[in-house]
Amino acid sequence: MPFRMLELLKTEIWAAAPSALDALASALRHSAAVPSSQTPDPEPFTRSGGIALLPVTGTLSPDYGYAGAFAPLRTGYKGLRDQFDLAMEDPGIHTLLLCFNSPGGTVQGCKELVDHMASAKTASGKRVVGYVDGACMSAAMWLSAVCDEVAAPATALVGSIGILQVHADWSRFNEKTGITFSYLSAGSFKALPNTDSPLNDTGRAYVQERLDRMYGIFTESYASLRGLSPENIRATDGRIYLAEDGLKEGLVDRITPGLEPFMAALREENMDVNKLKAEHPALYAQIKAEGGDAVRAELAPTISAAGEDILSMVAMVAGPEASGKIRTLQGLGLKADQIKAMADAGLLALGGTGGAGAQGGQWNAPAGQGNGQGHPAGSQPSGQANAQTPAPATGPTAAEILAALQAATPSGVAAGGQPAGAAAQPGGWPDFLALVEGHMAAKACSKGEAMREMQAKYPEAHKAYILGLQKGGAA
Repeated sequence: MPFRMLELLKTEIWAAAPSALDALASALRHSAAVPSSQTPDPEPFTRSGGIALLPVTGTLSPDYGYAGAFAPLRTGYKGLRDQFDLAMEDPGIHTLLLCFNSPGGTVQGCKELVDHMASAKTASGKRVVGYVDGACMSAAMWLSAVCDEVAAPATALVGSIGILQVHADWSRFNEKTGITFSYLSAGSFKALPNTDSPLNDTGRAYVQERLDRMYGIFTESYASLRGLSPENIRATDGRIYLAEDGLKEGLVDRITPGLEPFMAALREENMDVNKLKAEHPALYAQIKAEGGDAVRAELAPTISAAGEDILSMVAMVAGPEASGKIRTLQGLGLKADQIKAMADAGLLALGGTGGAGAQGGQWNAPAGQGNGQGHPAGSQPSGQANAQTPAPATGPTAAEILAALQAATPSGVAAGGQPAGAAAQPGGWPDFLALVEGHMAAKACSKGEAMREMQAKYPEAHKAYILGLQKGGAA
């Protein structure tokens, strides 16, 4: 008889369903299971593409599990840790999939493994997910808390979050066989309780206090890793749930018809970025643009505050008028090279505070364009300032700025609605970004939205833009 397993059953504190202990006791009577005498080399895990499958099966034990056809202790915490670390260190693995079919196991070693796995996951950045292939209960549930997501078919069993210890009273059997056991100890709790005496109130309270504390550690750890309330977890009160009910309790994240469909979903969700860029460049560019928009939105308050500080300094040094004009340019999102291009084309006079013509940052509408107030360029109604009068702090409209920018851009939009030269010269793909920036300024929309609008309106320009990306151009 495997005496180590017998000692586990008699003395260990368990995070397992009671049926697991019944199965273990039955196996003890028949099994030739033998624990490994030395630390085994970790067996190669099953690999499916970039996914490592790690089985968590049977009643969980502290060491490396037990061998033997009838041995229920198939997974040991130390052995699982070795497998987990091996997968974490493998550069070809991006996701670790824990496949659960376990009623739970010993408390000893479980929290230590959970903490190690959570720390390793954070350090590596790899994804850890779980699939319930039958049952995931008690200590197995504790291990599942490390997973970013737990999936299960509708008929799987989950839960049984609690602590259990068995006290066997052999005193009446001993009496019938004529055997008397006497426990000699120093310390009143040293031999309390024991299997050769009935469990008295003192012994019961002594054991229960330890179980309650262990239960608190279990539920606090599980709730913290799952982002749930410890009170809600304790409210499950050791119940076993079908997966669909476990979903409502927060113990499961997804109901799936089976392991293969779940793995197919994982492969789709974990498409390699380089593969996405190579095979779907337009989608990659769109995702990249929208990601940049999200980052900019997050940083906008900080950037705005810094900009206000700079504008305040400009107002103190150069006056409020200059500060107002800079604020107009800043609000329209124009870049320095665009402003310079407009100045070079005579559409914007930079520097100075007065003088003939357009001075002090005065805007000049391009030929054939209005002056932004419903009048031809170079004219104004009686009583209004002439072209030598500095522009008001509010500055020109967005339409005026875009018209001036278009006139200042050599590869502006040509007749027919396509950027000039875009179809004829693939190298002209940056013209598409000019259209995007103009649309963003005119519509005050995100870059991702502007890209979609311009792609629909100017397909040839977008095609040239994608060709430029594929040839190594920089967006």
